Amino acid sequence: MQERRVRNSARWKRHLAHMLRFVSTSSSAALALCAVLSAPAAAATVCEDLWFARNAAFDEAGYCFRSPLGQAVFDNRDCTDNVPRVSESLVDHIARIRDREAELRCSVNTNRTELDVPMLARRLELMVQPLMSETESLCIGYIGPSVPLRTAPETDAVVIGNIEPGDSVLSAHEDMDGWAFASEVKRVGETETILGWHDASLETCEARAG
Repeated sequence: MQERRVRNSARWKRHLAHMLRFVSTSSSAALALCAVLSAPAAAATVCEDLWFARNAAFDEAGYCFRSPLGQAVFDNRDCTDNVPRVSESLVDHIARIRDREAELRCSVNTNRTELDVPMLARRLELMVQPLMSETESLCIGYIGPSVPLRTAPETDAVVIGNIEPGDSVLSAHEDMDGWAFASEVKRVGETETILGWHDASLETCEARAG
């Protein structure tokens, strides 16, 4: 796990190096750089993100968590059954998460009460959790129309934010059913960050890293 943390950190440093080279020729990119320096996605452990994504699906299905970590992260007040009934549409998704956890030999300590997942409160708003990717990419200074961010990879899912022109968008999770996931969206001059599912390509940016 420590090795994975180092790889994540090194990958983000490479992104910053790309951005710094671009800053020398673009003042707008310089502002974008200030907006993404915190890079919380690089600080997360992959295993904890996977644990959260898998158990969030069980939480939606009404599972009653018994571990200290499960009870601290999820709300047991509306749980109905200790045997979760997950929708068929999420069965394959959960199986992929389990496969990734097995591949990485994940073992999250569920006796504690805190989880190292960036923007956890925002993630809890989602109806479908993304699967953390092996790679990351960064769109610096998005150029294009406003893009709605939704709670699930579905056209009728609730809109919880928008990607606007000039935003910097970090993508650190895998696509699902033709939808992409914006792991973190930062806007110049604002401290709040957002996330969510979208069906746009985000191909046109002032610069791109990753």
